[in-house]
Amino acid sequence: MSFNLNPKIKKIFWLAPLALLLIFGLALASLAAINYNKTISGLTIGGLRIGGVSQDNLGQFLSDQIAKFSNQKISLAYGEKTWTLAPTDFGLKINAAKTAAAALAIGRGPILAALSDQIKTLFAGRDVPLDYSLDPSKLNLTLDIFSTIETPVKNSSIKYDPQQNDFVILPAQSGATVDRGQLIADILKNFGEAPQTVSLSLVEAKPLITEKEIEQVMEGAKQIVNDAPYFLQSTSVTWRVDKAELAGWITTTPSDNEPQKVRLTLDPEQISNFLIPLAASINREPIDAQLTTVNGELKFAVLSQDGAKLNIEASAQKITADILTGKNNIDLITDPVAPQISNQTTQELGLLALLGTGESNFSGSPTNRRVNIKVGATKFNGFLLKPGEEFSLSQNIGDIDAQNGWVPELVIKNKQTIPEYGGGLCQVSTTLFRAAVNAGLKITERHPHAYPVHYYDPPGFDATVYPPSPDLKFINDTPGHLLLQSRIEGNKLIFDIYGTADGREVKVKGPVTTQKNPNGSLKATLTQEIWRDGQLERKQVFNSSYNSPALYPNPNAVKPTPSPAVSGSPAPSP
Repeated sequence: MSFNLNPKIKKIFWLAPLALLLIFGLALASLAAINYNKTISGLTIGGLRIGGVSQDNLGQFLSDQIAKFSNQKISLAYGEKTWTLAPTDFGLKINAAKTAAAALAIGRGPILAALSDQIKTLFAGRDVPLDYSLDPSKLNLTLDIFSTIETPVKNSSIKYDPQQNDFVILPAQSGATVDRGQLIADILKNFGEAPQTVSLSLVEAKPLITEKEIEQVMEGAKQIVNDAPYFLQSTSVTWRVDKAELAGWITTTPSDNEPQKVRLTLDPEQISNFLIPLAASINREPIDAQLTTVNGELKFAVLSQDGAKLNIEASAQKITADILTGKNNIDLITDPVAPQISNQTTQELGLLALLGTGESNFSGSPTNRRVNIKVGATKFNGFLLKPGEEFSLSQNIGDIDAQNGWVPELVIKNKQTIPEYGGGLCQVSTTLFRAAVNAGLKITERHPHAYPVHYYDPPGFDATVYPPSPDLKFINDTPGHLLLQSRIEGNKLIFDIYGTADGREVKVKGPVTTQKNPNGSLKATLTQEIWRDGQLERKQVFNSSYNSPALYPNPNAVKPTPSPAVSGSPAPSP
């Protein structure tokens, strides 16, 4: 039996598949055209829809989204505990360029494979993973906040028991820590969506070192102890480390190359604690070179000497290395401490000439006042001032208290003359002021005393201080460094200022008393002139007005206060 199809039907029968094929081809061509030079339809990055974004705009598009995501706050929860953190808190950094490149590569390449990828992605979707990195230090710092819900893992370790006179093995313990991988994955899920709460999960953390590994190093630990005593040596002193002391230092740590194995080492913290008290016997301060002038010629009065400081960290490392290799005599490591002013650096710093000297006489000063004068003068002996730097006595004097060597003595405060720590410091400030004026330096702050003090005669050439204010300040306006040197000769305090002579000629006029009253009040003036090449370059006038001493009584009942804290508006110490 046979069928004879109508020619028209037969034509339609053959044309239909061709039409469908043509439609499919047009659809593919249209899809390819739509996706040309763009991310393909149906594509997402971290859940964020990016299909149809042009190649030129994708980088900026991702960068904007990354900036928004990185700083958004995400809630993290475990039981009833919650934390709110941003992805950046975990050191999470997304690479926009690499992520964009990975997205643009999908649906590209050989035509059939590319069309296949485009069709699959259109109907089934495809998510491109974010290319990211983690800052380990920042990650670990943030993860520390979860320590309250974690149980730390404990490796098996070794400990010396003095009662048993032997080492014992401390057992290992498993712990539980936040699942870091899952945590980061859950945080990244918030990239293309509104922030969702991340539920933290804990995973078991197993110890790297078990009792079995510790047993393998027990004999080595015993051998180290049996080889005691050990001797730590400096240039002039030797310390003995006996068995009991050494045994407390011995510990274990995972091997660098094989973390599951253990090696013997010494606890650096224990060694450092042993070394710290020894430093006082080893450390020595450097001695600065001191200059003087003999018949107008600059010479060294004292040659410089290097100091030394025990390098505790390096010494602890060396002790560990030497003991583990069987050495019993161990040289400690000290670092040289160069003096601020050495015999070699004076010329480099420009300390070529004596620029100015200041003197004051403290005859009749009681014992405590003499102590304070010496303490204050010593503070600035060897002080270096850089070119262009401003000197401030208050900023460099340090704390004025018993711990720093100061004793109670009379000061002018709250319109009284009373004993207080540091009384007599103004002898230092006055002498230094005179040296700075004579050296031709620019004075930026100076104050006269409240009433005339005979230690600073002639009146008008003094400078009172009471840290932090009032202060004595001047600027090094010379081309080189300035060196301050102080010395006491009998009842005289002397400050010398060394530096680079730059051709200035200093003329000091006065001080001149311009008014003197029967009650002891007076006025005085002092003038400093700087001349260069016969021309007046700068002029500073220091006017001083002093009240009557009778206005500042000395009530014997007042006791010294523990510190020179300013109260009211004090006039500083005599």
